[in-house]
Amino acid sequence: MAISIGSVAKGVVSDLLGETPPVVGYRFAAVLLTGIIPQLAPVDMRFQEVGGLKLSRNIGNEQEKLLQPDKQRQILTLKRGMPQGPTPLQVVQLIEQAFWDTRLLQTNILIATLKEGPVPIPTKAWLVHEAFLQSLEWGNLNAGSNEVLIETMSYSYKRVIPVPI
Repeated sequence: MAISIGSVAKGVVSDLLGETPPVVGYRFAAVLLTGIIPQLAPVDMRFQEVGGLKLSRNIGNEQEKLLQPDKQRQILTLKRGMPQGPTPLQVVQLIEQAFWDTRLLQTNILIATLKEGPVPIPTKAWLVHEAFLQSLEWGNLNAGSNEVLIETMSYSYKRVIPVPI
C-alpha cells in the first residue's frame, strides 16, 4: 500500500485546522523516578489530579532581547486516594522523611495523557526534571462524611520538558 505525499500533507493540514479532537485531561498516569528506582506499581501511577505543570521563563530587558536566568522553582501537586497498604512510593517517602531536615532526594516525574482503549497508549507527555518532595498533606478526617482520604504530594521542580510522542 503506497502512501502519497498529498495524503500525508492533507492529514497535517487537517490537524493544523483543528479537525483532530483535543487531548483529554482526565485519563493520565504519572511515573515517579526517585534516585534510580522507578515507581511502577499501578497504585503509584494513578492520581486523581495533577496540577502545576508549567513551562515558563523570565524575560529581561525587551530592548536587549535577553533572557534572565530562571532561579524560581515551580510547584507540582499530585493528589490521590490514600492507599490502604504500604506502596513502593510510600516506602521511598518514609526513607526520605527519615532524612527530612538534612537531605533532598531528587525525583524525575513523567506525566502522560493516555488514549482510551484496552491498552493505554500515551498521547502527550512531560518530564518534570529535578523535582524534590516539598510537602505531604492528608485531607480532613470527618466522621460525618463518607469520603475517600486524599493524599497530596507537592514537588518543587526546576523545569518541565515536553516529551515528543
